Amino acid sequence: MNYPLNLEQQRQQFSNVINYLISTGKSRREIATEIGSDNTYITKLCDNTLKHIPTDILEGLHANYKINPRYITHGASNMFDT
Repeated sequence: MNYPLNLEQQRQQFSNVINYLISTGKSRREIATEIGSDNTYITKLCDNTLKHIPTDILEGLHANYKINPRYITHGASNMFDT
């Protein structure tokens, strides 16, 4: 997609990423630490308690896991950088 997703769609994409990383054997706590956040914050993002996904979280996912930020923000078809 070439247009920004709405906040609900972005949170769903973010949850998809976190669930995928958990399925590879990472804990939510490990993911949070590696991207420079904390477990509670990541949980709140996944549970829709927080609305906005900060840029530093997207950058942390990109730097540590090669997650394509546009997958979360724009619904790019590939979760990972190619």
